[in-house]
Amino acid sequence: MARLAALKTTLIVLEATGGLERRALALLLAAKLPAVAVNPRQVRDFAKATGHLAKTDTLDAAVLALFAERIRQRSVLPSTSKLRNSTP
Repeated sequence: MARLAALKTTLIVLEATGGLERRALALLLAAKLPAVAVNPRQVRDFAKATGHLAKTDTLDAAVLALFAERIRQRSVLPSTSKLRNSTP
């Protein structure tokens, strides 16, 4: 977390993956880092609309960054205690 905080990140974007992202999101938010989980279908639709048809980890990361930059998504997130106690 210290390494991420040192980067002065404006937003950390995670794709929602059936609850598997909850613990990471809870830890990021507890560390007061700006983080949000996004709907993977919306990100994929965005990728297609911007001409990013290939799917690799590197391209996914770039598309997530572009999505966050363009959309500037704001989410109402559950409290970190709810995230920590939930099961995927």
